[in-house]
Amino acid sequence: MQSLRKGFSFKHSFSSNALSRWEVICFVMLAAGIKIMYGAYAFGLSDTIDHLPIIYRYIDSSYLVNDFRVNISELFGPRYYYSHFIAFFGKAVPMPIVFVSMTFIVNVIIAASTYLMTSSIFKGSKFAPLLATAAIMTVNPFHGMAWLVLYYLKPAFLTRAIVFVSLWAAIKKRPVLSIFCACLSAFFHPTLGLEAAVFFLLFTGVHTLLDFKQHPLIGFKKIFMVFRPHLIATAIFIVYAFLFWVIPYKISLIDTKLGTEKFLEIMLFRTERTTVPSTFSPSFFYGAIGFLLVSACSWILWYKQESTDKNMALSLLILIVSIL
Repeated sequence: MQSLRKGFSFKHSFSSNALSRWEVICFVMLAAGIKIMYGAYAFGLSDTIDHLPIIYRYIDSSYLVNDFRVNISELFGPRYYYSHFIAFFGKAVPMPIVFVSMTFIVNVIIAASTYLMTSSIFKGSKFAPLLATAAIMTVNPFHGMAWLVLYYLKPAFLTRAIVFVSLWAAIKKRPVLSIFCACLSAFFHPTLGLEAAVFFLLFTGVHTLLDFKQHPLIGFKKIFMVFRPHLIATAIFIVYAFLFWVIPYKISLIDTKLGTEKFLEIMLFRTERTTVPSTFSPSFFYGAIGFLLVSACSWILWYKQESTDKNMALSLLILIVSIL
């Protein structure tokens, strides 16, 4: 019985020699390619229909000059940087090629960062990173809501790829790199990117604080040296938010005549389906509950392992609970 338990132990199942660098690259590229070929990818799906006219306007200033929707979208807003970014490549390359190439690159980044994150948590494991990457690239636990990997390119998808890198940097205790990546992702989706920066500042701060309590340092100077990267990361975040979002938004209000009441009416009409729980499909709640139960069991099993970094595990738990 003891040998049987050992054979099916959590630690034993996730222990093996790590893959070589080229094996990881091949696996990541293959996963990204399969996601496009068999993941229902197509150009111009869903939100893309709304984004393309704005992008085409930035490519050609004479495009739909009498269209109110396109004209108003030229003002500063959430899609401003994303549209300019895609338009930059669209001036030299046909738009369908731009979109499929970007989708492939995003899939590669998500697969690679997932593999690296899992390798950092389950050190020396071959199976755990492969399983986690395959799950991220194929499973949608929330039936269309709160998706992780999408089958077409849109701002939130592009942002998520860079947020994955930001989370990996946070796990590696590199707050400056983590916040830099989160801020970079906010160019394409400000809400998601800026929220990620705040959450990852919390995660790295808690992680460092827990480590600090186990190895106390005497003296303000040494304490400052420990938390200096977090202070730098916080400064980067504040400067970025004001310089690229708050100030341009305030300036754009000068040319915007839309009142607060009308703005709220439009936003509530647009976002009811994704913000009011009573409008969600029952399948969403089934998937969410199942996902949370499996995640809780996995975290408990992981935390009980002797090789687990307990401070990292607690920091990740605090991060997950704060997001929920």
